[in-house]
Amino acid sequence: MNSFRSVFQRIFGIQSIFINTFLILLIRNRSPSQLGTYKYMMLYISVIEIFYTMICWPAEPVVHLRGSSFLVLMSTRGSIFSHEVNKYVLAVYCGFYGFSLALFGVHFIYRYGSIRRRTRDRYFESRFAIIWFLIPVVFCLIWTVSCLIFISESDGMTNFIRNSVLENFDLSMNDVVYVGPYFYPLDENGTPYLNYSSVCGMSILLALVIPSIACIVYFGVRCYSKIFASVNVSGYAKRLQLQLFYALVFQATVPVLLMYIPLLIIFTLSLLDVELPFLATTYSMLIALYPALDPLPSIFIIDSYRAASIGEQSMCKRFYRHSELFNKLFSLLKSI
Repeated sequence: MNSFRSVFQRIFGIQSIFINTFLILLIRNRSPSQLGTYKYMMLYISVIEIFYTMICWPAEPVVHLRGSSFLVLMSTRGSIFSHEVNKYVLAVYCGFYGFSLALFGVHFIYRYGSIRRRTRDRYFESRFAIIWFLIPVVFCLIWTVSCLIFISESDGMTNFIRNSVLENFDLSMNDVVYVGPYFYPLDENGTPYLNYSSVCGMSILLALVIPSIACIVYFGVRCYSKIFASVNVSGYAKRLQLQLFYALVFQATVPVLLMYIPLLIIFTLSLLDVELPFLATTYSMLIALYPALDPLPSIFIIDSYRAASIGEQSMCKRFYRHSELFNKLFSLLKSI
């Protein structure tokens, strides 16, 4: 199962880099002029997803569920870095959860602001715009620091998961780094008690989720209503705004379904001390799917990108026609 998971993560890692690079080229070369600075937010997401994939590629982090604990662990076997450096790398990887969720919240605010001329000119086309790009970075830093302070490695958790890590991953605890909560550790008498450090750490992380989800829902509804209420815009402009909105909705749905809902389920199970190892293994593979699938809505929903991808003058069609011409020429030369 571990080898299958590793191959699965690598295959979709390659797909993520390829598709996101392709989307970056589309945004740079085939974006309608009406996009304005909104295209920079789209570029920002694609670049971050490539960077996220490049972190996952060598680290191959996995989620492990054991009793009242769940952890993200990374093998350090063969690593050129020290144990401490690898621990920071893993914490930054976890920080990207907060980054991505904040990014989609900001993206919905940006989408709503871009269809209101006065708001767009004041907050999204000026120097103020840089703040929107920095908000996800702040969320990432808070998640990273919280992981290192509140749910980092501990002797009690290391001893608790030692046998299960060896059994499931064939790794000793000297060959891994991990972060994660351990809600009910045992005291010296073998009696479980509530670990307030884990509760505090997870409370901080979940508290950052609430404003992001609120922004997605509130500004998503406002944006949809504003587009349909617009009467002083052309049919083309309204169609483009709807395409951008639908692409964003589907793009935000991918991490919600693949990452955040499963994570909430795993968090609840560990808090209730319920152990389902197969769910953690499945979740590790779902994480790899996210950056590979996330660019697809933009490519296939936005007209100019779709035409450049699969239309009559698309790169794929031109490649096919050139290949067909080459085959005919090769057959002709072969018959001479």
